[in-house]
Amino acid sequence: MREFRDERRLTTILAADVVGYSGLMAENQVRTLELLRERWREVLEPLLAKYDGRLVKRMGDGVLVEFASVIHAVQCAIEMQQAWEVGNAALPERGQMQLRIGINLGEVIIEGSDLYGDGLQLAAHLESLAEPGGVCISETAYQHIREKLPLAYQDLGEQQVKNLAPMRVYRVSARRMGKIEEIKRAVSELGADELEKFRAWFEKFDAARFDDKIERDAQRGKLDSLAEAALAEFRNGRAREL
Repeated sequence: MREFRDERRLTTILAADVVGYSGLMAENQVRTLELLRERWREVLEPLLAKYDGRLVKRMGDGVLVEFASVIHAVQCAIEMQQAWEVGNAALPERGQMQLRIGINLGEVIIEGSDLYGDGLQLAAHLESLAEPGGVCISETAYQHIREKLPLAYQDLGEQQVKNLAPMRVYRVSARRMGKIEEIKRAVSELGADELEKFRAWFEKFDAARFDDKIERDAQRGKLDSLAEAALAEFRNGRAREL
């Protein structure tokens, strides 16, 4: 009798989920769905194309994405969080939307185009440990990127995972994440008329134009050029021309 064996592979899984999604939906369902679709379309999809990510599944306010490269997965996560922060700067506080992201490098079971197994469960658990707007990664992922990506790493120690062995977790962020706060402050200081112009303009902001600049900056460990580019273009008056 032929023995059946699951098909498995080692891969990187990124799990992302919207913080407080139920509350956002309860407050304004139409606005929340529109914003979520916009963020997936204008932020997630271009970044997946850039970093060769494969969307495994979308689950309401969350996504699971597979990457062949753990480096690409982390770069994608950092840039995704930064793009969402810049987008939030153009919104009133009550309407802002934040992500938590978890990344695990591990073995998964393959069934058609879908994936199963502990590798996904660990990525989802890492996502739950991340702060709003933050990224947490497993030790296996950390060991592969710590000497290759000039990011800030914080060891959170061993964390318990239901039905699995404890795992060491790391928080990761861009070294110059403080620049995002600077951008947010600058936007918040705009007058009411200017703020409305910025919000309208930002909806048309084409992040793809900055791919080359972002790639160069990423290699130098400077991952906030998207935010800088957005504010610079607005200040240079391009927003008033659209």
